[in-house]
Amino acid sequence: MFAVRIGRQIFDNLKKALGYLIGVHIPIVGITFFPIIFDWPIIVLSAIHIVFMEMVIDPTCTIVFERESAESDLMKRKPRETKEPLLDRELFINSLIQGAVSLVSVVSSYWIMELYLKGDSSPKVVNTATFVTLVFSNLFLILANRSLHESMWSRMRIPNPVIRYVFAGTIGVLILSMYLPGMNAMFRFVPLNFLQFSAAILVAFIGVLFYDMTKVLVSKLLRS
Repeated sequence: MFAVRIGRQIFDNLKKALGYLIGVHIPIVGITFFPIIFDWPIIVLSAIHIVFMEMVIDPTCTIVFERESAESDLMKRKPRETKEPLLDRELFINSLIQGAVSLVSVVSSYWIMELYLKGDSSPKVVNTATFVTLVFSNLFLILANRSLHESMWSRMRIPNPVIRYVFAGTIGVLILSMYLPGMNAMFRFVPLNFLQFSAAILVAFIGVLFYDMTKVLVSKLLRS
């Protein structure tokens, strides 16, 4: 039984990593090409920003989800078919939903900053705030993907110590890239005020919270 449990846990965690991997790349692709295709006033992502995102995404897939504990109903599930793909219908739909919601959050942050919160500040405020939303959306999606069919709140009771290091390292580098002279020039960022920084994070959180509720409903519909 122990071997079966470990096998199911490994397969489950691989699915979580795959779903997260698909989901987080949708907003990256979208916010890279939307400003070019639709002739928006500011280009958000350049090569250094994409490298930054990949330095968060890769350790998350290889370390965070590998350390994720088994879900409570793991051994109550029916045996899966031997031909069942890793990317099944439920995972594919959830990946598309989380990616689409995250992209909407990032685009919303872009235009909220451009139209309402930029003020007389540098146009780079829009670029910086949009990237903050993208990074925090990524981090919040880590929490949402800890379970494929339970809310992220229910999984918070189960510790995964690696997550705190990923959060601390990512947020630390993000803050340095905005407020450390020289480093912010390299990233083409400017310091955000409290309202701009808070709004960027809030938009990311609302988007992932919406996805988390949708994920539970989609899971119930597809499993019924």
